[in-house]
Amino acid sequence: MQLRIRTYHPNNEVKRELEITLASCVLSPKDQGDPQTLLFFDTEGLCQRAERELASLIDSGDELFMRLDDVYVKSPGSTKLTIIGQEGGRYAEVEDGSVDMLYVISGDVNDAWATFSSGFSCPSRESWGPVLVPRAISAGLLIPCETRDPKDTTDFKAAYIIRRDERVFDMLVQEYVKEFGIGDRPCPAT
Repeated sequence: MQLRIRTYHPNNEVKRELEITLASCVLSPKDQGDPQTLLFFDTEGLCQRAERELASLIDSGDELFMRLDDVYVKSPGSTKLTIIGQEGGRYAEVEDGSVDMLYVISGDVNDAWATFSSGFSCPSRESWGPVLVPRAISAGLLIPCETRDPKDTTDFKAAYIIRRDERVFDMLVQEYVKEFGIGDRPCPAT
């Protein structure tokens, strides 16, 4: 995947441009007619020049115009840049600092539930995930995002924005306990 980042002068001439290869990315949920926001991306290995240029573009305060392959995407509201690795093998991670909580979860539905439920005060069990993750998505507590990882097509990868609402979470857990009891056994999917 190629990401092209541009800034423009007031007269619409290109001011700066950088094209980099992405290892993976997370896009906001699709809204009708609106371009998706690039919430997170990590790059392939960067040369020092590309690393400096990316950091400079992100820190510039200029409005960033981004294209992912051939699709326009909105730039993150505020960004957090992390450079990782040693010289010659460095890469960058950029995430949207304005999103409350963004999790990229590898594994099964129980892993997703464990990560999600740990942020709430109401106790729950990991085995409740197969039933409660779909209900949390329906209730708007877990908002699925689109992930793109061209190298890894077999592993389950999910990205969610987590909306913290203790009242709704508590209600979901209460309904679950009424329906299935409090045991740690897996329950039938609904």
